[in-house]
Amino acid sequence: NRDLRWEETSQFNVGVDFEMLKARLKGSVDYYNRVTEGIFQATPISAGNGITSLSSNDGSMQNSGLELDLRYSLLKDTKFKLNIFANGAYNKNQLKSLGSVDTDGDGSFRSGDDFIRNEGEMFGQYFLVPYAGVNPINGNLLFLDINGNYTESPVDADRRATGKSSIPVYQGGFGFEANYEGFYVNTLF
Repeated sequence: NRDLRWEETSQFNVGVDFEMLKARLKGSVDYYNRVTEGIFQATPISAGNGITSLSSNDGSMQNSGLELDLRYSLLKDTKFKLNIFANGAYNKNQLKSLGSVDTDGDGSFRSGDDFIRNEGEMFGQYFLVPYAGVNPINGNLLFLDINGNYTESPVDADRRATGKSSIPVYQGGFGFEANYEGFYVNTLF
């Protein structure tokens, strides 16, 4: 597709870096708001063309959130130095416009069997039949149909948006750094 181009992003960031306790504790807090226009995505086309989708730039998405980074020097003024650190992030993701993938204009597009994209909701939202446990009589799996009744044989019409996404809202990590006379060990979990 010769019309493909880079996604266009507008962004606002503000943050604070800090140091406390005689430079033993260091950190930063950042807020961001990013809007992406012309999302690179597969747009459905007629199978009469020999393929069922064409890569295109269409639709828009907003990401906003907070990021936190902390680092503390446990041992600082000796031959052996030891730092611990942690970071965390919160991200709210929202589809602003589906663009041309919304072929029927209802603000919704099903992406494969297990995902759905709805305008105003999160990207990567699961589209599933709710699991209700195991039938105690025969051991078969139980699901809830679209009317809230138990069934062992769900159909495609029983699927619904779950309000949960494959993209995490919260992320983070932690670790330590050790240094002894030029030998380093660094971990990240």
